[in-house]
Amino acid sequence: MSLSRRHDDSRMTLLYLIARELNQTLDLDQILRRVLIATVRVAGATDGSFFVFDDHDRLEKSLFAHGAKIIAVEKKVVRHLLEKGLAGWVKTHRQPALIPDVTRDERWYADPSNPDLLLHQSALSVPLLSGEKVLGVLTITHENPNYFDADDMALLSAVAEQAAIAIANARRYQTEQRRREMFATLNDLFRRMNVAETPEQLFALTLDRLPHLLTSDQRALFLLQEGEFLCVAARGIDNLAELQNLPVKFYKDDFALPLVREHIPCRTADLPARNTWFRDVVHPAARHWLGVPLIAGDALVGILSVAHSQRQPYTEEDEYILETLAAQAASAIKTTTLLNRLQEIQRRYTRLFEGSSDLLLILTPEGVITDANRKACQVFRRPKDVLVGSHLALVDPNLRDEFNTQRAELALGREITTDLTVRDSYGREVVLEVTAKQTIIDGQPAIQWAGRDVTARQELARLRRDFINMIVHDLRGPMGTLLGTVQMLAMVLDDIPDESLKGEAQGLLEIANRSGQYLKDLIDSVLDLSRLEQGETLISRTPVSLHALLREVEDQTRPQAEMKDLHIDFRSPPGDRTIEVDHSMIRRVLVNLVDNAIKYTPSGGQITVEGTFDDHTLTMTVTDTGPGIEKEKQKMLFDKFTRATTDAAIQGVGLGLAFCKMAVEAHGGKIWLESTVGVGSRFGFTIPCDAAGGENNA
Repeated sequence: MSLSRRHDDSRMTLLYLIARELNQTLDLDQILRRVLIATVRVAGATDGSFFVFDDHDRLEKSLFAHGAKIIAVEKKVVRHLLEKGLAGWVKTHRQPALIPDVTRDERWYADPSNPDLLLHQSALSVPLLSGEKVLGVLTITHENPNYFDADDMALLSAVAEQAAIAIANARRYQTEQRRREMFATLNDLFRRMNVAETPEQLFALTLDRLPHLLTSDQRALFLLQEGEFLCVAARGIDNLAELQNLPVKFYKDDFALPLVREHIPCRTADLPARNTWFRDVVHPAARHWLGVPLIAGDALVGILSVAHSQRQPYTEEDEYILETLAAQAASAIKTTTLLNRLQEIQRRYTRLFEGSSDLLLILTPEGVITDANRKACQVFRRPKDVLVGSHLALVDPNLRDEFNTQRAELALGREITTDLTVRDSYGREVVLEVTAKQTIIDGQPAIQWAGRDVTARQELARLRRDFINMIVHDLRGPMGTLLGTVQMLAMVLDDIPDESLKGEAQGLLEIANRSGQYLKDLIDSVLDLSRLEQGETLISRTPVSLHALLREVEDQTRPQAEMKDLHIDFRSPPGDRTIEVDHSMIRRVLVNLVDNAIKYTPSGGQITVEGTFDDHTLTMTVTDTGPGIEKEKQKMLFDKFTRATTDAAIQGVGLGLAFCKMAVEAHGGKIWLESTVGVGSRFGFTIPCDAAGGENNA
C-alpha cells in the first residue's frame, strides 16, 4: 500500500511542515536538517540522506538521518554513494529514481563495508534542480520492499522543489552575509590601514587580516624595489628570512607574467605543475594560488598573493576581494611611505634647525615668532617657550625696527642681509649679521631670519682697524718729513755748479718725490677708507681747476706709463672748468684708476683719460686696451682686497678700487666698470657739481 493511501493527509502534512520549516530560517544547515527530518518522519521512512553541491558541482554538504536523529557517516561511505550508489545516479541523470526492491536494481550499491545498507529494501531518490544545475539529491529508504510508489515520488519531488528554492535563497542570503562581513572587515581593515604609522605595521595588518576574507595557508607581500621584487612580509612561510634577502625573478614562461606586464590578477588551481618562482615562496603542499598587482596611481609597486592546500580553488569573487584589498593596501603603502619620508625629512630639518650654529627665527608676516632654535635662545638668553609666540618688539626694539624696514622688500621676494645690534635679557650688546627672506612653511607665508653672532668678530675687526690706523697715522709724519726734505734738496740743487751732477741729482729727486707721493697717497687712502667705512664725513670741498687737477694726475702717472711704452692721453672739456670737490680725494681716485690701467695694459697699449660735463655732472673715464675682466669678477672688484688678477708680477693689495668707490659715493656720485675680455676696460665715475663755478678765464 502506498504512502498516500496509508496516510490520506500525509501529503498535505508533509508539504505544510516543509513550508513551515523553510520559512523559519535562511541558515543552510538548518534547512537541510529540518527538511530531511520532516520528510523521513512524515513519509514513515527508515532512513534518509541529503547531498548538496556547490556552484562548481562539488559536494558542499551531506546529511544522514535514522528516524528522527541525524547520524554521522564515514567519508568513504559518502564517496561510494556518490560514485556508485543511487544518489550518484540521480545526480548524473538529473531525474528521480524509485526502487521497490533494492536487491533487484543495479542502481543500488550494497557496500559490503557498510552493513547498515543491507537493511534497506526499498528506496526513493529525487534531484533538487535549479534550471540546468543540480543543487542536491534527497533520498529516503525503508526496511521493507515495495514501500514507496509513484505518488510518493511525486510528493518527494514537490518537497525537492521547495527545498531547492530554499537552498537557493539560503545561498543568496549567505552570499549577502559574506559580502556584508567582507565589507565590514574591509572597512575595519581600511580604517586601521589609514592610521598605520610605518610600512611594517601596514604589511603585518594586511596579512594578519587576510584569513578573515579569504582561505589562505600562506600569504605574501612583494614590493618592487629598484626593478626587482622583494618579499617584505609573509605568513605561513618557513624560509621568510632567506627570501627577504633574495630578489625574485620571473621565468620566461611564468604563468604569472601578466601580473607584471599587464597588471592583471593571476590564479591557478595546479600550482605544483606550474613553472613559476612562487613555488619557492609557498608551502610545497599548496595547490591553489592567487596573486593581484599592487597599483599606486598607474605604477606597479608590488604583488599581494595567497595560497592554500584545500580542495576548492580560488574564484572570481576571491579575486575581486583580493583586488579590492590590494588597491587600498597600495594606496596606504604609498601614503605611509611618503609620510615616513616626510617625517624623516622633518627630523633631519629639526636636527639641522636646532643644531645650527646660527641664530634661526621663523616669523609670521606680522613679526610674531613661531619657532626659534637653540642658538636663538642662547643669544637672547630666553627659553624657547618665552620666545615662541612673542613679537619681535618684545625681544628687542631694534629687531622690530629692522623688521618693519625689511617688510616691503621681503614681500617682493628679496633676500636681505644686514648687521644689527641688539641686547639680550641681561642688557649685553650683541652684534648680529642677519639674513632675512620670505618662505613658505606648512603652506603659510613666513619670514626666516638667520643671524650670526659677529660681536667677537667685529670687535676683532675694530681692534685690527684701530691698529692699522695707528700704524698708518704714525707713518704720515715721517712721510711728510721725507717729502719736505726731498723738496728742500731740489731747491739746494740750484747752488751746484756742475750741471751734469745737478741733472743727475734732479732725476733722482724726482723719482724719490713721486715714490714718496705715492706712499703718502696710499697712507691717506687707507685712513680715508677706514673713516668712510665708519660713516665719518671727510669731504672738504674746495674750488679746483679741472685742467690743473688732470695735470697733477698726469705728472704723477705719465713717467710709469712711459717706462712701459704706453701711450697715455688726457682729455678735458673745452675751457677751464672749476669744480668744488675734495681735491686730495678726487686726485687720488683718478691716480688709482690710471695707475691700475698702467699696471694691466701691456706694452704699446693705449690709455685715455677723459672728462666731460653734462647737466652739472662731471663724468671721468679711464679707458685702456688691457686684457679685460671676466664678468663674474666685475661685481666683486670694488670690494676690499679684491684684485682683477692673481699674477704676482702685478703688485697691489686690492684697496685702491674700494677707496675709489667710497670716495665717489661720499661725493654723492657713482662709479662703474665696462670691460670686454681681450678688448680692454673702461672705469668711470660721475659726481654732481651743482656748486661748481663756470669757465675759468683768468
